[in-house]
Amino acid sequence: MAFCDKLISQSCSILSERCFRLQQKSECDFLLHYDLLTNITNDPPISQKVKREMYSEFMSNWTVYAKNPSPGKKVMTAFPLENAIRKVLKDELNPLGLTIADSGEQFEVFKGTRIIADCLLKKLDYPTSIVSVKSWIGTTQLRETFAYAYLSKMWLGQKHIRVFMTTLQGFDDGIATLAEVCKPYLDGVYSLSKKPYFDKMVKELKSMYH
Repeated sequence: MAFCDKLISQSCSILSERCFRLQQKSECDFLLHYDLLTNITNDPPISQKVKREMYSEFMSNWTVYAKNPSPGKKVMTAFPLENAIRKVLKDELNPLGLTIADSGEQFEVFKGTRIIADCLLKKLDYPTSIVSVKSWIGTTQLRETFAYAYLSKMWLGQKHIRVFMTTLQGFDDGIATLAEVCKPYLDGVYSLSKKPYFDKMVKELKSMYH
């Protein structure tokens, strides 16, 4: 039996390219993410919208990678995900007067300490919101985002900044528990594929920026 049911004569039947995992004989991030992007029936509408938005760029990037595999894979899933999140948040929130850039932005979270915010939401006389976008969330990703959430709220004040995380994949109960411990510095952690869904975050943002 082949290690992947999408493998036909050493080629990926989805990408129509030679399988880049043949040597390792293990399933790849591509197939996991592809399944999440194509099996969306049970996802709520805004999460579905993000997945549909990122699908074309996701497939194009992975096809290019399959033709010439190289170290480092951030561009394949993470970049399409970030672009789609920004696009959908602009669609949903622009009517409320927010400004959201088309790319990541530099943001000073403490004096002399800057990050590249994946998505920065701004509105005059309202808190600034940072949305950290991840393909998946483990303790390392959560700890990193909590660190700059803590710094920014200690420096700018709790009422002036909000920090959220969102991910393509679901996350386990351990991450959910840790996310609760990180409040109120980390305002919420959401997923496109499992509760708490990204749609809930969008609803909270609409309420905050009404």
